[in-house]
Amino acid sequence: MENDAIFKKYQVFTTRSAKKLTKKPVNIRVNDNAHQKNAKAHMLKYSHPTHYTVVFSGDFYKRNKRNTEMIKDIILHEIAHIKEPYEHDAGFCRVAKKLGAPARYCLGS
Repeated sequence: MENDAIFKKYQVFTTRSAKKLTKKPVNIRVNDNAHQKNAKAHMLKYSHPTHYTVVFSGDFYKRNKRNTEMIKDIILHEIAHIKEPYEHDAGFCRVAKKLGAPARYCLGS
């Protein structure tokens, strides 16, 4: 999956977007683990000291990879969690807005 053209375009988008927030590289990957079937994506922040990784649920990515707007919104949302890892509060909303992520995940929006 990581070799398909659509995935490569998302990786380029991720790299470009993340430069607004961090000097560390941000990669994306798709995880086919069954325990993630209901998840869309999450950020691996602490397990790699040299980079960050946005991990998409395999099932979710396969069903939605052609929905460019949705995938890019999720990538931006997860990148915002680099600086604001826990809540969707005002701090998270400021970072997400700076990146261009939608406000629909912010508390009170």
